Amino acid sequence: MVKPPVKSGARKPAAARKTARGRMSDRASVHEHALAPRNMSLRTAVASGAPLRPVDGVRAPRSDTFDPAALEIRIANPQDYPAIRKTLDAVFGRSVESRLVADLREGGHAQVEALAVYEGVLAGYVLLSRLAVEVGGRKAAASALAPLAVSPKFAGLGIATRLIATALPMARTAGASAAFVLGKLEFYQRFGFSSKITERFASPWPGRQFMALEFEPGALRCESGSVAYPQPFAPFL
Repeated sequence: MVKPPVKSGARKPAAARKTARGRMSDRASVHEHALAPRNMSLRTAVASGAPLRPVDGVRAPRSDTFDPAALEIRIANPQDYPAIRKTLDAVFGRSVESRLVADLREGGHAQVEALAVYEGVLAGYVLLSRLAVEVGGRKAAASALAPLAVSPKFAGLGIATRLIATALPMARTAGASAAFVLGKLEFYQRFGFSSKITERFASPWPGRQFMALEFEPGALRCESGSVAYPQPFAPFL
């Protein structure tokens, strides 16, 4: 990911764009220390009326005291937005990602926003948004997985895995036939993402860290295709 976009009409140097893409890949994998899937049975993702408590001042749970059964995975509601923004800014050390989320919401692109809540505290967040994909000359409905963030106090507890295991089926239910992501191979391959699929697609991020997952077998089968991210992603392209 990159710093906020330069003035309209200006184009960043190639070296800067390359650095930006590298940062996006690195930061998209802030969850990379998540444990391997253990118990994939999840609570039904539902909106909750209880306000989230700030993570400030909360003691980080140890791996031997963390209770997975106490982790609630649910969809976000408007009253959660301030806590989401604060968590994203803390995880990424800047406000570009939280601005992306706000812009995707405002533009009607947000598809699934899932939260991991532990004892009333926002521990993690993931967004899937609508993505325009062309598959062999035809249009297909897909989702972009970004951003994914886990509060540093809850790192290494498998929270990112739980979030994605909930959010992906929800995106499929919402009408997506596939999902695309930029991140660590070893993490996303566990969910079925593959860079072999994206080799055939023109996109802003060539390379093995750009991956796709078909919700429907053959949904992305073609000789060539393309992926067009919506305007809110402009700071990262």
